[in-house]
Amino acid sequence: MNRAKTLPGYWYDRLAVNAEAAIFHQWEQLEASGSIENFRIAAGKAEGFREGWFFADSDAYKWLDAAARVHATRPSPRLAALMDEFIALIDRAQKPDGYIYTYNQVHFPGTRWTNLQVEHELYCHGHLIEAGVSHHEATGRSDLLEIALQAADRIVADFRGKGPQHTPGHQEIEIALLRLYRLTGQADYLDMASQFIEQRGRQRGFGLAILRQNSSAEQRKETVRKRRQEGTCCRYYSGRGCFSGQSQNRRAATGNRDDNEYQEGNALQESRGTPKHDLSPNVNTRPRHNGFGLRKRTRAQKEICLPLAAASITVTILHIQARSLLRRNAPYP
Repeated sequence: MNRAKTLPGYWYDRLAVNAEAAIFHQWEQLEASGSIENFRIAAGKAEGFREGWFFADSDAYKWLDAAARVHATRPSPRLAALMDEFIALIDRAQKPDGYIYTYNQVHFPGTRWTNLQVEHELYCHGHLIEAGVSHHEATGRSDLLEIALQAADRIVADFRGKGPQHTPGHQEIEIALLRLYRLTGQADYLDMASQFIEQRGRQRGFGLAILRQNSSAEQRKETVRKRRQEGTCCRYYSGRGCFSGQSQNRRAATGNRDDNEYQEGNALQESRGTPKHDLSPNVNTRPRHNGFGLRKRTRAQKEICLPLAAASITVTILHIQARSLLRRNAPYP
């Protein structure tokens, strides 16, 4: 990895920027997006809600791979400390049998190798393994490599000899296993990579299987959204999908005097807080499911239904709060 030298000039200058600034900026962005915090949650070192896509782990592993390569040619105590911190965190988050995938560990404990064509589970493991190989080549150390070996051994144990329905949808694990084979000489990794490659696309009814897995993945994402109230408070379809509609419907149908409505209303109002608003009259939304939660104005979907939902929710919450106060001295309205 450090056998070649780059002489001053075009690439030298850009690699210097990468080593001196970009790699640290990337770490800051991983922290800001929650990618690193996801590992803290999985490791039991923090409480909170796992952020990002199901493949968010791979972003952190790619950074670690890149950091090792940067460190090989431009050693930096600051960068080494960040790598050590993250490696220790991965080690703590990894299950004793080698499995590590924060999406399942946090949201769906006990679930593994689900929707392999869609959810990038093996893809994430692949980038972890590649980072382990790169770190070993750059530093000569084996701490991250041991983590990678445990993950690879878990994959071999779970997938060896299985049919084409057990192949990943996003190629990456094959490259990682081949790199690991070249480093260790263990034939199991070569055989596993060969199996994935040779069986890819041979599943009968492959197109239908993809549709089913897409549907399953969407259901799992919807489960996550519902668990995170601040990210999935409502949709606005004639008001019936909103908290306001749910609250009014609950009282109309059952006469329920649910005191939890007050707390639910406050939590819902806070979940739409200022980080998810911009200066326009619109509310930032997630384009694919009309839910609050998108922080970036440049990617927000602007449409009238969400501001109307926000207004409806506000009115309903005010009514709930007023009723809660009145109930202290008067019958339920």
